[in-house]
Amino acid sequence: MASPPRSLSLPSTTHGPSKAMQRTGSLPCTGSLRTSQYGQYLKPCSSLDDLDEHYPESSPSPGSAESLPDGGFFTKLKRRLSSRRKNKNRRDRKGSEDLFLGVLFNNDVGRRLSNSSRDSLPKEFKNENIYRGLLRGLLHPLGIPDKSPGLRPGDLIDHLREIFEVDRDEHEYFIREELVHRPKHVQVKVSIIEGQGLAWSGEKKGDFYCLARIVHHGKKSPKISPKNSPKLSPKMTHSTGSFDEADISKTLTVKNCSNPQWNEEFSLNIDNFFTDEIKIYIRDQTVEQEALGHHVDRHHHEHKFKSLLRMIWHSSEHDKSKCGCFGMVSINVKDVVAQGVDKWFDVTECGNKNVVVAKCRIKINLCHRQDDIMSEEYFSIDDYYQAAQQVYSYAAKRCLQDDMPMEGKIQPQDRRVLNTFASSHQISDLSQAIIHVIILLEWTTENDNLSHTQHALVKHIQELQMTWVTKQFNISTAAQKMPLTDAEIGWYRKAAAGYIKCISDHLEELPELFPPSVDNVNLTSKKISSKGSNLKSSPHKDLAHLLLHKLQSDVDTYTHNKVETISMHDLVKDPVIPELNILGEIVDNLSSHCYPMGVVRTFYNSIGINYYRIVSLSAEKNISTKTRELMMELDKYQRRYHKFSVNITESSKLALRIYFLVRKFYNITRDNISRRDVFRLAISNYQQWFQETLVFWIQTFRTECMTRIEKALEIDKDVVLVTSRCKFSNSSVDVLACFAKITEEWKAIDFHDPDSSLMGVTKITDLICDGARLYVQKIQNILERNCYYDDEEKTFNVTDRLCITLNNIEHVRQYLNELPQLLEWETVVSRISSTHENDRIGTQAHSTLARLLSTTNKEIIMKSSLLLTQITEKMKVDMAAYMDIFTRKRPEKASSVDKLIGYMSVNLKTLHDKMMTPTYYRMIEHLWPTMVTLLDQKNAVWGKTGVLLSDETTCESVDILFCTRWASGKTGQQPCF
Repeated sequence: MASPPRSLSLPSTTHGPSKAMQRTGSLPCTGSLRTSQYGQYLKPCSSLDDLDEHYPESSPSPGSAESLPDGGFFTKLKRRLSSRRKNKNRRDRKGSEDLFLGVLFNNDVGRRLSNSSRDSLPKEFKNENIYRGLLRGLLHPLGIPDKSPGLRPGDLIDHLREIFEVDRDEHEYFIREELVHRPKHVQVKVSIIEGQGLAWSGEKKGDFYCLARIVHHGKKSPKISPKNSPKLSPKMTHSTGSFDEADISKTLTVKNCSNPQWNEEFSLNIDNFFTDEIKIYIRDQTVEQEALGHHVDRHHHEHKFKSLLRMIWHSSEHDKSKCGCFGMVSINVKDVVAQGVDKWFDVTECGNKNVVVAKCRIKINLCHRQDDIMSEEYFSIDDYYQAAQQVYSYAAKRCLQDDMPMEGKIQPQDRRVLNTFASSHQISDLSQAIIHVIILLEWTTENDNLSHTQHALVKHIQELQMTWVTKQFNISTAAQKMPLTDAEIGWYRKAAAGYIKCISDHLEELPELFPPSVDNVNLTSKKISSKGSNLKSSPHKDLAHLLLHKLQSDVDTYTHNKVETISMHDLVKDPVIPELNILGEIVDNLSSHCYPMGVVRTFYNSIGINYYRIVSLSAEKNISTKTRELMMELDKYQRRYHKFSVNITESSKLALRIYFLVRKFYNITRDNISRRDVFRLAISNYQQWFQETLVFWIQTFRTECMTRIEKALEIDKDVVLVTSRCKFSNSSVDVLACFAKITEEWKAIDFHDPDSSLMGVTKITDLICDGARLYVQKIQNILERNCYYDDEEKTFNVTDRLCITLNNIEHVRQYLNELPQLLEWETVVSRISSTHENDRIGTQAHSTLARLLSTTNKEIIMKSSLLLTQITEKMKVDMAAYMDIFTRKRPEKASSVDKLIGYMSVNLKTLHDKMMTPTYYRMIEHLWPTMVTLLDQKNAVWGKTGVLLSDETTCESVDILFCTRWASGKTGQQPCF
């Protein structure tokens, strides 16, 4: 495969060529070899004092004779001496390498390899270049190597030989050759993520940005003497750090923020691994402009940018915060570990590293420069693909031998080898993730083995998803939005196409796709091993097409078999009832199967199938025809048996159950499809199928309501209060519960047709009014039959049971006033007017409903008043008996009126405490005229006999008694005396 161009997920700053790196160290860790902190080979009994002489630079060092311009006699002499020293270093390096090989291996092998050539060993093997690149990266790590057991460089080198199955002698020869190939062009990737706690004194926020630069300490710069100077040789001066515009990068400015987020990446060239230093300056643009006087734009004033950076750098180093420098972060390149750094660094004051002022999160990674494609250090994504392919091939062999999943055979050493190679050659995480998926897809296709790669493929696809999502945050360019090359996408599509073809050959082994279940989804995902993939590539269309065909076939088969069971019964006459029962079970099951499950939807969406849309449309097509057919049979059945209440009641209940089940199925189906697909549904007109049976539903409501009222009165014989806080018994509560159930059922039916809706509301209102009238009539009959609960023989007293019974009537009557809101009269009337485009029709409908309610109210009040009249007549007899004392010619004493006052006081107190307020007022209105009439009659008798009342205060006492009881009701109008 051709090496594809690479696109990074974050913008990088392009710099010019850098100086060669002086030393990065090497790190084999096998045998008795000891390593330094940076992985450089150590002699068991020697020091590193002369190590630099064995590894001279391939390019002249700054300030060496080769780097000086042509000059006089001393210059030429220095060049000649430098050439002799270089030849001597080469001879010494030969002897040093022989000594190192003797330490690495046994002396015989070392001597043989040092004196032999590549020709004496086997010919070049497959992927030798990749093997050399991996070996070179482990021998010369970019950063401090890991010292964990099993992950040390020496351990990884031994593991690398096992992966590539290289002969030990061959492996030792490659080590010898790669020892001298140290990295020459190295750069550091610095990602400035965010800052925390960036605020001046007084919690003042600023407009912060960052400057990132690499400082080359110890770098020599020539200073040529003037022509008039008597000195002929150049004067060499040391500087604390060179200044180069290419070594400085700048982030964008975040305005007015103390916790800014930059998320920018820069590349800085490294000259010396041990002395170079990374410095991050955090500056406030507002303070800087005030201090420097103006701000120079790099894009419009390129020729002034270097001088501006020089001034900012100088001010950051010396003037501290006066020039806008908030703080700085200093990081030595030699302290960076090979796996990279991602942590929060302390931000110190400029010029005072002991004072920490804030925190800054920075990512640092060392890598090779990829600017020269012909360089031996250049490795592309194609090379990483071959390396990963070799690693997975090694793991696959062990996987097949032990019959274990692939994931269990990928060891930490394998991942570390690949990660080290990718990190040092600027291969992004997303590219690594997609390469792993590609290799697993290809291996599965070639070996026709789905079981061994299932877990590994699922895991790597999930990692690819997470990496992809992470790349979509904080993006600003088109390249960042799609951080994959066309070649990488092409490889993935090719691998996915082969994989899908392999899956297609095993499609008949898949379980039934309908009805859905978590077990079937898990089994299907194991077969195709692509759960969670969200890369919308063309190969998925083939798999989606095959699964779609199987899904439709499974749905049709399932629903067809279920519909056939409807006719499987032994009844010959009136089979519609058992068939509707079976239909209800089928529709209920289909509703549960079509209700979306998150696991099922996520799985099928990942392969481009809208599962519940396909299922809903297929199931609806097969079930709608049968439902409509059975409802037509039910209409014939109800017309045939309309005089038999038992048949009508049972069939209406069944039809209402089917109605709710069909509506539930319709709502679920409508939610699973688009608005355009709704017009394709035959079930969308389901209410028309139940138009005729609506009348029988209301008839059933009436029958059930009347039966419920009679049972409620029969149960409530003792007339006991429901609770101590109310004044009515259980019978009225049961009746109102029945009415509420009817209204809720009607609201749940929710007929959309305005005419049917008005008809239903009218009949429901009339039904409830008839039920209220029946209840009042039944109570009247009970009171008359029980003599108004008069248990005493001599006098009639108002009892608690009598008051509660009268309260039940008022309680039911008050519910009627809530019907307009409960049945939504205004909405129904408005819809009927809009449908017929005539307000008069709506007005007439509202008048009809109001008339039904008003008539019922008046009738109930009239019957209640009749009962109060009967109670008053019974009390009138006792009041007349107590007034007979006033007819005596000579009363013994004035307190003879106390019995009448006591009788009235006891009964009025009972009425006041136990009776509801409206009924109590009406009772007083009946009692007062009766009392006044009796007094007038007695006065008439006394007038004929010439006898006056025995006590002038008698009338005043009766007057005060009634006025007090009337006023204690808190509301109402006093009776006229």
